[in-house]
Amino acid sequence: MTRGGFVILRNNMKIPFFLFGVACLFLASGCVHNNHYYVPKPSANIDDRVRKFSASGSVTLLNGQPSEEQQLIMESGAHSYYDNPKAWTDVAIQVAERELTKRGLHVVSNSGKRVTMAVESVHTDLGTWVVTTKVVMKVQTSDGFSKTYTGKNIAGGMTDLNHHYNEALGYAVAEMLDDERFIAFVSK
Repeated sequence: MTRGGFVILRNNMKIPFFLFGVACLFLASGCVHNNHYYVPKPSANIDDRVRKFSASGSVTLLNGQPSEEQQLIMESGAHSYYDNPKAWTDVAIQVAERELTKRGLHVVSNSGKRVTMAVESVHTDLGTWVVTTKVVMKVQTSDGFSKTYTGKNIAGGMTDLNHHYNEALGYAVAEMLDDERFIAFVSK
């Protein structure tokens, strides 16, 4: 082989190594796993989901969820979505406080009438055309009443997940506020 032939061989070898390097970069970028942590905002409008009632007096709303451990809500390709149950419960309490205040109750830190709330789980299913999220929240009152409420939100496949989660959590609170037994407790 002449020196010229060696140069040609060397230049031809650069192309496969270059293409191999580019392919590795594309493969590596596809393997990166993205984690998303989401805490909803208390912005969901739930007026049309809660019956009209009025109450007087005061109530204390307590966060009964001790866990701040991130829990998996949903996986989609290389993306994983997580919640923090304690933080989600804090937002549920904000929604409940807003709605109870609109109905005449004073939310205070030391009432004899107490409601302990805990978001227990959040799960999202991605279908081909719809996104379904269920928020499960346990509620206990100081008079011994205990019940689990589920807020379910179903939206079209191209949905804003932030808004979707805000509504799912709001719907769980709406289920509580629309329960006759809960209304009787806060109204007495």
